[in-house]
Amino acid sequence: MARGHLKPVEPPGRQVLQSRAERATKKLVARSRDSLHVSFDGMTVSRPTALLALAVAASLLLVLAPRSGAGAQVSAHGLKTKPVRGPRGPRGPAGPRGPAGPTGATGAAGPAGALGPQGPRGGEGPKGEPGPTSLAALAGTSCTTYEGLTGKVAITTSASNDVVIRCEPACSIKVNEVQTGGTGDATREFVELYNPCTIPVDVGGWKLAYRPASNGSETTFAVLPASTTIAVGGYLVLGTAAFSPKDVLMSGGMAAAGGAVAVKTTTDARVDSVSYGTLSAPNAFTEGAPAAAPPADQSISRLPNGTDTADNSADFKVTVTPTPKAANS
Repeated sequence: MARGHLKPVEPPGRQVLQSRAERATKKLVARSRDSLHVSFDGMTVSRPTALLALAVAASLLLVLAPRSGAGAQVSAHGLKTKPVRGPRGPRGPAGPRGPAGPTGATGAAGPAGALGPQGPRGGEGPKGEPGPTSLAALAGTSCTTYEGLTGKVAITTSASNDVVIRCEPACSIKVNEVQTGGTGDATREFVELYNPCTIPVDVGGWKLAYRPASNGSETTFAVLPASTTIAVGGYLVLGTAAFSPKDVLMSGGMAAAGGAVAVKTTTDARVDSVSYGTLSAPNAFTEGAPAAAPPADQSISRLPNGTDTADNSADFKVTVTPTPKAANS
């Protein structure tokens, strides 16, 4: 009994597979034309059955050919297929959103933003109380000095009927002690300033001025360096070249018999002053009446230390042993 075979092939397309399947079928039919049976891999079947099996195999090859191109084999042993990766399918829909993760650590604060625009102007405030209607009514009212110290308004009238209105601070720098000369050296002079206030006072740019007994032209003895500050309860000593110790050098030239010194602000406002000795004319630096003139190497000082009643004769006493940069006693 005849036995037919078909060798495995790699058909490149549908038409080639169909052609080869037809040739294989014809070959098998020719071999088994005179036989009533056909043998497939040791199994004997009738010729009609074999032809039907080959037709089914060829049909399967035609179905598989478009999907894989190559990869189907046929033989007398039956139909075999070779697994081949197909084309990538379309992307599936996105899955549901997962739960939120834990909150991260707080980052560092960013830089401050730019200053915003100025807001609208507020409404007008209530009307204040009526002010004084005379100079006499103005005296004693509250005021603020150029340096920011609170005080009271003081009004004085000179011999020439000049009216001077001043803001006398409740606390201000004091001319605390004065020496007009020394034995054998009349230029050994000093002026001590004292801060009785509860805050440090910046006296940078202030000046120490002198007027003679005749109330003649004012002379500037010294201008304090910028940013000079007198601490709370502190002292600042201005002295001539012949005097020591001192904080600031001054020119000097005070008359032993009589004169006056004052400390003034940068705006030339008098802060405190003292006149002493015999005056030939009313002096602009006098507060009340003049103090006594100190002998050589002695001083006039506020006793108790820093006392100020606006009367030089009452506030200053002659001190035998001067105490520059220390409390008067």
